[in-house]
Amino acid sequence: WLSLLPTLVLSTSLVWLVKNYLKKEYLLDPRSYEGIEWGAVNKKDNGGYWVRHKYRAKNRFGGYVIENKVFHLDASGKVVGVDDVW
Repeated sequence: WLSLLPTLVLSTSLVWLVKNYLKKEYLLDPRSYEGIEWGAVNKKDNGGYWVRHKYRAKNRFGGYVIENKVFHLDASGKVVGVDDVW
């Protein structure tokens, strides 16, 4: 399992960065956030990463909605794009 440690640390770090982005910059009501599911963290050819995340949070009308998004991160871990998953 030690050989997986760098991958686990990277994945955990990128997940934390996406959660932080959601709560500080993306969601209207960060306290309403509930994570449902994470996909695997994938490396891009340009050195960045992408990860799919399904979560539940309040929308602008105060109702809870489930979102399924792909978050794109650059090589430093900054979220640089978000796409809907259909």
